[in-house]
Amino acid sequence: MPDATDQIDGLLAAAILLTLVDEDSAVSLLAPLDADDVRRLGPAMLAVASASVTDIEKALDAFVQGCASATTFGGDSEARTRAILTQALGQGRARKVLPSTADPLGRLREVLRWMPATEIVRTLDQESPQAAALIVASLDPNVAASVVQQLEESLCFDILLRAARLDKVDPTAVDALCQDLENSAESETADELRVDTGGSLAKVVAKLPKDRSVRLLGLIRKRDRALAERVEDEMFEFADLASVPERDLSTLLRSIDAAVLATALRGVDASLADRLLGCLSARTAQSIRDDIAEGASVKRAEVIAAQRVIVTAARSMANEGTIQLATSGDDYV
Repeated sequence: MPDATDQIDGLLAAAILLTLVDEDSAVSLLAPLDADDVRRLGPAMLAVASASVTDIEKALDAFVQGCASATTFGGDSEARTRAILTQALGQGRARKVLPSTADPLGRLREVLRWMPATEIVRTLDQESPQAAALIVASLDPNVAASVVQQLEESLCFDILLRAARLDKVDPTAVDALCQDLENSAESETADELRVDTGGSLAKVVAKLPKDRSVRLLGLIRKRDRALAERVEDEMFEFADLASVPERDLSTLLRSIDAAVLATALRGVDASLADRLLGCLSARTAQSIRDDIAEGASVKRAEVIAAQRVIVTAARSMANEGTIQLATSGDDYV
């Protein structure tokens, strides 16, 4: 491992310090870190065997300098306190001493961050449908897409549908789920918590292979047409037209009335307007620009309605195979 000329890399310094302390101290230092930090430190600690004496000296210097400049305790103090008291007192006594967590949903997301996808899949098979829906709604969309692809299709549909319909959940249910996932008890809280799915179902479906996403949307449409339309709206928005190939975009815009396009482009980002107008003839594009510049103001609702007309036409042409619409996933829908 080559020596640094001035300051040692922070990751290498941390790995060296963790290998210099005793095992119990290293464990206590790693406990408050999040999953991403631990995943980065692990390989670095394995590579420390080739560190030079100079590297070790620089790591110690960096530690001393860091201590001198530290003014507050960083990191997740709640997680560290819970870990220390649980180890010292045992789960039962520590649970009586500690107050209930302020963010059960945040704790659930943190628990899930540490779980590999295969373990989450097994958990979804074992948990109740509503608990499985809460798990999927709490996952990063990329992880959720990876997980649901491994489920049987009817179960996948049921979980995603429930996840999209989540609104308020009893915090005791979240506590129980956390306890089940990490085999540790959490105190109950009294108020209901609102789950912000943030269009998570649309983000997950958009990342699935085309054939799977089409079938799932069809199943959702049979059960809840309004939800299916909302998912489709969130999967492909007006701004996403910027990523459509020029040939397909030209085909789409030729089917749109110029007045509708002029209304839809009001207030949008200039780069998006230029992208769309660049697919039209120079004369038509200039006419639309003039309409936007000289026309009377329109309500925001009218702009959204015009944009929805264009997006609906785009989805219809995509379903017919006339054009392709790139989504946030790697496939086309």
